[in-house]
Amino acid sequence: MKRITLCLTLLVLSLGVTRQVRADVITYGPTNFDIGSAQTSAALTFQQFDPTLGTLTGVSFAVSDANSAFIMSVLNNTQVQQNGTPSVTTTIGLTAPDLNSQHSLTLNGNPLSIAPGATGQFNVLSTSESGPFSPSSLTGYKGVGTFAFDVQRTITLAFAPGTGVLSAPNPETTGHVAVTYTYAPLAAPEPGSLLLFGTGVVGLAGYAWRRGRSALAVAA
Repeated sequence: MKRITLCLTLLVLSLGVTRQVRADVITYGPTNFDIGSAQTSAALTFQQFDPTLGTLTGVSFAVSDANSAFIMSVLNNTQVQQNGTPSVTTTIGLTAPDLNSQHSLTLNGNPLSIAPGATGQFNVLSTSESGPFSPSSLTGYKGVGTFAFDVQRTITLAFAPGTGVLSAPNPETTGHVAVTYTYAPLAAPEPGSLLLFGTGVVGLAGYAWRRGRSALAVAA
């Protein structure tokens, strides 16, 4: 009887021992985007998180190598000399399920002195990285399909304290976006629990075999 009790105890202990919960991550991307001069955004898609892997606990987006290249022009349409400093603010925004985040980068050029009727220029080349951006809800990111999101670009020109006609023809912005899922994997038995389970099963089998032999001996 004591042997049966010990074997049953080992079986119960093996069922109660599970692997310690840990956090795993899956990253999709980076995926390229290209926003040309005639565009203000780029539409992309990413793979959803497969719920069979575990419980999704977090989603984050990151933008890398966001390069903006163009020439800003300042036309002095007044009758006097215009002195000022050109500046450009490039804003990159992400719109995804339950997410609307923006990151702005401002570049200042060298001071310009522009004669009446003349044009001054500022060559813009900026590279920025931003994130992580996290959505307020994880609902739209779980499934076996894809989800859509947009990368937006906004360019703001300034020439202070001078005045003039500001323009930025043919701007182009390229970069990469990646999405990272953080999740808790489904619990699995530890090797130690498998050993306890196996020991209990073997013990019960041995006990049953001994009892069977004893019964045969008595019958003989």
